[in-house]
This record gives sequence, C-alpha cells and structure tokens, in this order.
Amino acid sequence: MKKALVFFCAVFGAALAGAETLTISECYKLARENYPMIKQFGLVREAEKYDLENATSGYLPQFSISANAMYLSGSPDIMGTSILPKGQYRAQIGATQVIWDGGNISANKRIARARAKAEIEKNEVILYELNDRVNRVFFGILLQGESLRRNAIHQKDIEDAIASVEAMIANGTANEYDLSLLKVELMNAKQKEIEIKSLRSAYMKMLSFLINRQIDESTVFERPESIENLKSEILRPEMEYYAASEDLFESERDSVDAGLMPKISLFGYAGYGKSSFVSLSESKFYGLGGVSFSWSFGNFYTEQNEKLKIDTGKKMVRAQAEEFLFKTRLKMIQEDGEIKKMQELIKRDDEIVRLRNSIADMARERMKNGTITTTDFIKELNAKELSEQTRISHSIEKLSREYSYKYLTNN
Repeated sequence: MKKALVFFCAVFGAALAGAETLTISECYKLARENYPMIKQFGLVREAEKYDLENATSGYLPQFSISANAMYLSGSPDIMGTSILPKGQYRAQIGATQVIWDGGNISANKRIARARAKAEIEKNEVILYELNDRVNRVFFGILLQGESLRRNAIHQKDIEDAIASVEAMIANGTANEYDLSLLKVELMNAKQKEIEIKSLRSAYMKMLSFLINRQIDESTVFERPESIENLKSEILRPEMEYYAASEDLFESERDSVDAGLMPKISLFGYAGYGKSSFVSLSESKFYGLGGVSFSWSFGNFYTEQNEKLKIDTGKKMVRAQAEEFLFKTRLKMIQEDGEIKKMQELIKRDDEIVRLRNSIADMARERMKNGTITTTDFIKELNAKELSEQTRISHSIEKLSREYSYKYLTNN
C-alpha cells in the first residue's frame, strides 16, 4: 500500500510540474473583474459627475432672450390723443444671479452623491454574491479531484490483487473465476473514474466561465487552509448598502427644508422697443436691474407629509437590514453546527479508515492463503475504499462549510 502511495505521488507530482496553480482567493478576484456589472461602477461615477455639474450650474448666471410684438385695438387718450401707440414691440436680454436659494442647490448635490453611493453599494452586493458561486464550484472541483486520486489508488490495489491471483492460478491455488471477479471490479473502478472526470470537467468549465480563464487538467487547484477561528461579526456589503439607502432618504430631507426657504437673486434686463419702460411712443434702448426676493408658502402644506414619508422609507430600510441580519445569523448557526458535526465525523473517519486498511490487508493475505474467497476480499477492499471516500467527502465538506460561514460574515 505504501509503495502504491509513493508511486502515485511521484507520477502525480511529475505531471503537475510547472502547471498553473489557482487559489480560491484568485478566483474571487478574477470572477469580480470578469463580471459584466463591474463596468457599472465607472458609469455610476460618470452619472454622479454630471448630476453634480448640473446642480452646481444653479450658481451660474442664468440668461434669457425674449421678444414680443402686439397691436392694440384701442388705448387710453388725453384730449383725443392716444397715450399708447397701437403698434408695440420689445426685445430684451435678461440675466439673473442667485444670491441665496435656501440651500436647494446644496441639497441636490447631496442627493446626487447619496444616490451614487447607494447604487455603488448595491452593485457591491451583487458582486459579492459571486464569492458564493465560486465557493460551490471550487470545492466541487477539489472534491472530485480527491475522489479521482482515491480512485487511482483503488485501481492500483485491484491491479495488485489481480497480479497476486494470476500468480496463484499459476500455482494452482486459484482459478479464472477469481480472476474474472477482480477484473470486473477493475472495470467498475474505471467506470467510476469516467464519472468523476466528467463531473470535475463540468465544474471546471463553470469556473472557467466565471473567471474568464482557460482551465484544463494540468491546472492545480490549491486546497485552502482550514479556518480555525471563525468570527461572528457581520461585515457584509449589504450593511453598507442599507446605510447608503438610509442616507439617501435623509438627504431628501434637506431638499424639503430648502423648499421652505425664501429665494434672493439679482436680476438685470437690457432691451430695445417701442412702448418700453423709458418711452411710450418712441423706440428706445432701456435697461433695468435690481434685487428679487420671493418666498413661496405652498411647500409648508406638504412639509410634514414629505418628512413622514422620508421617515417611513428609512424605517423600511432598517426593517430590511434587521431581516437580513436575522436570516444571516440563522444560517451562521446552521453552518456552525454542520462544521462541528463534520469535525466529529472526521475523527471517527480516521479510526474507521485505519481499521478498514488493516482489515483489507489481512483479507489480502487470507485470500493468498486460501482461507477466504476472492469475493470476500473484494467486499473488504470496497469497504476500505468507501471509508476513504467518506473521509474525503467529510473533509472537503467541512472546509466548504467554513468558507460558507466566512462568506456569511465577510470576515
């Protein structure tokens, strides 16, 4: 058995010499970089820039051009002479400059920043979910790889048994029936090898698509270290998203307050016309300037409802955050229980594998001595292989559960 292990490790090591090694951390990074949504970060920042520029433009002078012409069918007169000409026209250029807008521009800028922040955090949540997909696929590849390694050892055990039976046939202590039984077992093991390779290949194709990198049989998937100390603090990007969503609602409160404030601005007009500010009957140039003060009280009617709506929105976000934390902690409890269960099972697996190896070795010797049949030996050999596969399954599942727990907390 030790010779088989040494032989397999030597062959396996030679085959992997110079091969590409892929870690689970690299897969996280590559999956994130390859996911189409990563492009949206730049687009969100670009949209935020435009929103801020649009809001800031409120501080710039606002220009307008207007013109009108009209005809009066009649006008007031003094002693039979019309005060206003029947034909009138006017063209003017106007400019206004905000002095104080009650904080409306600042509120719009804060809303633009808060909206962009919430959108970015939402994208972070979606990208973080890729880690869970990578976990499932990566550990699936590891499990099938370990199963393939064990299958090769199992085939070598059967081949050694076949060689022993062939020698026994030559000595007249066994027959072709015994040899056929072992050859069938070898064929079964080879069929199992095909199934494992097929499943492993499917996992590798999925991972290759996720990370946008070519993966083949020469790729070495590095088994991650076991996480001894699992932390319970939840640092998921969802929490940042909920905080950003609350801040977005809060930024809208500034806009409501700004709507209650008066507005002060400078204005100026320059024009030319007939029946203008400086002449009623002659065409002349004129100018006009001053300070404008306005205060609309209509927003006072809706202020309370608008703020209550904002508070309701924040409460909804908090409720979603509480629900998320509740579900996450519940999953953490479940994963922690599974990890502890796997730890106990692995302890039992080690003892079972030790005993099964000993029993299989004794069964081989007894078969050579003719004290048990080949069928009995095959039964013990298969029992040994099952115990090995079970230990592998529990070992990989424990590791997978640990990284699932790590995914739940982002610690």
